[in-house]
Amino acid sequence: LRILIICLMNMSAISRALSRLREAWNSVPLAKQLFMAMFFPSWIVISVYFLYDIRSTTKRLLDMERSAIEAMAPVLQDILEDSMLRGTHGHIQSLFSSPTDLSAGRKILLRDASGRAGDPAGLGTGRPLARFAPPFLDPGQYLSLDFPLRAKPACAACHGRSQDLLGRIRISLPHEERVRAITAHFKRHLVIFCLSMSLMLVWALAIVRWMIQEPLGRVSRAMEQVAAGRFDTTIVELPKGELQAIATGFNAMVRQIGKDRRESLFKFGLQSEQQSKITAALAALQRQPEIATVPGQWDVDP
Repeated sequence: LRILIICLMNMSAISRALSRLREAWNSVPLAKQLFMAMFFPSWIVISVYFLYDIRSTTKRLLDMERSAIEAMAPVLQDILEDSMLRGTHGHIQSLFSSPTDLSAGRKILLRDASGRAGDPAGLGTGRPLARFAPPFLDPGQYLSLDFPLRAKPACAACHGRSQDLLGRIRISLPHEERVRAITAHFKRHLVIFCLSMSLMLVWALAIVRWMIQEPLGRVSRAMEQVAAGRFDTTIVELPKGELQAIATGFNAMVRQIGKDRRESLFKFGLQSEQQSKITAALAALQRQPEIATVPGQWDVDP
């Protein structure tokens, strides 16, 4: 029951809000209603598409980064294996990051099975690699992926046959390139968006001005002239369609009103003329002297 009462109260509030909105909309002139009906839905659609395009572009670039890292991992694994077998550790030292690498660019870490990073500078020295905690990379600034290093038959000489997972390769790419690409894409699309909205705004204003506001203004001025007594007013050169039908009906109505008015004035003129004649005749009779009568003059003998 409580939920039902709350729903009814909300429905009542929504109904009142819709009623106020309807009254406010009806108080807006027709030209402005048409302009808002033309412009704002298009603006909303283009804005939604603009935001969707930015979001989809961001996701697409992120997927491209992931694909690039995933394509890079097998190459690094082959370079690592080949360099270890050949004893050319310089390639590994130049590819993988060390604890002293504090640059903000690409980072490739060589990690052991426990998750600690190894210093590639110790390769080929005959001593165990120095271990250090992998640096923390902000996920908002870097995309980091780990790829396992599986033991191959050639690795058994150094790592033994029982060890399957030798370690991991962590590849981290900064988001700078993606941010720059998104920024450039955003700027281009923002310029296109602004130009499109400006052209749409001008086009909507032109249509409303030439097709609605100016013809309705002529109709309004013609009605004011008729109200002032000018029954020879006509509306011409309106666009074909409903406005032309309104103009035709208005002209026919004004012609009929003018005709009726002329007939009424003519009838009134005739009545006034007859009334003037009757008044003149009565006045003439009143001005004539009275006729004297002799007693017994009109008596008739029996």
